[in-house]
Formats: sequence, C-alpha cells, structure tokens
Amino acid sequence: MSKIAVYASNLGFAADIAKRIAPKLGIDEVVDVQDIEMSKLNDYDKILLVVSTHAEGEIQRDFNEKIDDFRALDLSSKTVALVGLGDGIGHGETFNNAQGQLYDIAKAAGATLVGSSDPEEYRYEETESIRDGKFPGLVLDVENEDHLTMRRINRWLEEVQSAF
Repeated sequence: MSKIAVYASNLGFAADIAKRIAPKLGIDEVVDVQDIEMSKLNDYDKILLVVSTHAEGEIQRDFNEKIDDFRALDLSSKTVALVGLGDGIGHGETFNNAQGQLYDIAKAAGATLVGSSDPEEYRYEETESIRDGKFPGLVLDVENEDHLTMRRINRWLEEVQSAF
C-alpha cells in the first residue's frame, strides 16, 4: 500500500503539520505541492493533503496553480484525508474554506474521504467548508489556537488511522 502526504504552505505551518502527522499514519513520503506533478498521485492508494486557506478564502496559491490537474485525477480507488489550516481571528470570515473546496473536488473525483472535525470547537465568523454538519477533515488554527493543536491531531488520528 503506497501512501503520500502533500502539503501547500505559505508560512511553513502546513509543512510542519504534514511532517508531524505523516509518520503517525505510516507515511514516509512528504512532498511540497510545488515538487510533484498531480498525475503522480495516481501512483498512491492513500493521500494526505495538508493545505492552508489563503487570501480571501482560496486554496493556497501553489496548490491552486495545479487545481485543474487535481480536478482531472481519477481518485475512485484512493483514500484521502484532508487537513485544513485557517486563521479564525485574522480571516474569520473565510475560515478554512480551502478544505471544503478540496473536499468537493476529491469527492467529485471519486475519492473515499476520511476524518472530520466539529465546527463548534473553533472560533471563526463564517466558513464555506462545512459538509454534513462537520468540517471534512482535521482543522487547525496554529496562529490562534496552537495550544489545542496536538489534542486535535490526536483525536483526528483516532478516527482516520484505521483507514490508512
């Protein structure tokens, strides 16, 4: 079973989180989205995507540059877990929107998505990321709630480890 973690990071937060979570899911390959062609994801069974919300609620710019290639993937035989990073205070009106966008694309491509987070546990104004009453993956606000990061990671890992 082949596994990969792909991150897209402006300030290094997503890179750090990907490198912390990947070993706990048995993932040895951790790659910056800038360094991989999206078509290479076809070679993996399990995919962890760690992406921050950028600017006005968009997918981080490096990942966004490859979004059409990501949309073109057939993920029907893949298990995908999402980790979204957001700033609930500085950008509370678009909190974690990128995660919802990636969820929609991966689901449309046929992926089996695993993991969720309770939106009631976060401070933010608005989000377009909630699906079926939950965030569709792990959500972290390392800028404002870093003291909760490890607890959130560990709880989410309990939910997704069996799928990885």
